Amino acid sequence: MVNASVSTVANNSSTASTLASPGGSIGGGTFAIATGSYLSTVAQFVADPRQVGKKATVYTITVTDLPGSNVSYTVTSDTGLDNVTVTNVASASAQSLPSGATVAVTFTGGQLTVGTTATFTITMSHVVQNFSAGLTAPTTVAANAPDTTYVITCIRGGSFTTTNTNSALWPQFRVTTNNGADVVSTFSVDPTGASTAVISAAYSLSFTWASPNAVSQASHKGFVKGDYFTVRIIGQSIPRLDKVVFADPAPAIANVGHVRISKKKSIQLPKYWPNASSLNWSITNGSDSDLRRLVVENIL
Repeated sequence: MVNASVSTVANNSSTASTLASPGGSIGGGTFAIATGSYLSTVAQFVADPRQVGKKATVYTITVTDLPGSNVSYTVTSDTGLDNVTVTNVASASAQSLPSGATVAVTFTGGQLTVGTTATFTITMSHVVQNFSAGLTAPTTVAANAPDTTYVITCIRGGSFTTTNTNSALWPQFRVTTNNGADVVSTFSVDPTGASTAVISAAYSLSFTWASPNAVSQASHKGFVKGDYFTVRIIGQSIPRLDKVVFADPAPAIANVGHVRISKKKSIQLPKYWPNASSLNWSITNGSDSDLRRLVVENIL
């Protein structure tokens, strides 16, 4: 019998946060940020901070030139995904970032100086995604298959919405196991269909996510780089450990329920009769340097 259970370790488990639209005056200029079109189309998903493990992006505006009555400046993001260089534009003209947010620098001639900087933060709304109830597992596995925990880790975050048609921006995951029982693999989540299933080799597992939704700023379904999920599979019965043998190198013990450990220093064990008839330990083949061993039995 095989049992499968799913647990979510949510390092990004908060519910949706609201978009921030900060602005203000600094150095004689007014910096206005508008987020009405932030990540609202697939073309703008290139700046999704979840790709690199963030749900908020910190920006720095730096004035680089003041040609006549115009201004030049740069906008750099801490994600490296949402940068723009603005050259020789009029005061108060809105300039778009790759994310769809806009920046406008308003000033009167002589107010600004080259090198003036301002910072702002945009925190995207985000809805954490979990596995749906559609996890399937085989009813039988090989007799020697061990208990295995699968770890599914997001290595590239992104949008899980029906409008994310750019496969280069689909969330990507790596599948590993806690014991090497299955091959390491990677897969991308295709959010354009009703659901996404991923098959894992050793146990023929099917991992299914709930259906994506249409993109909206109030409800950005998606994954953040670093999100991870665990799935534990309970394997077939494994012979229990019933004997520990401390020995010098000698012919291998055939019984897979035994463990051989090379002794490196003195070992002291109290003597008792766990089953009222046999000692808990014994020395066998004490005079044979190859076969000599200390056997500890009845330990379970």
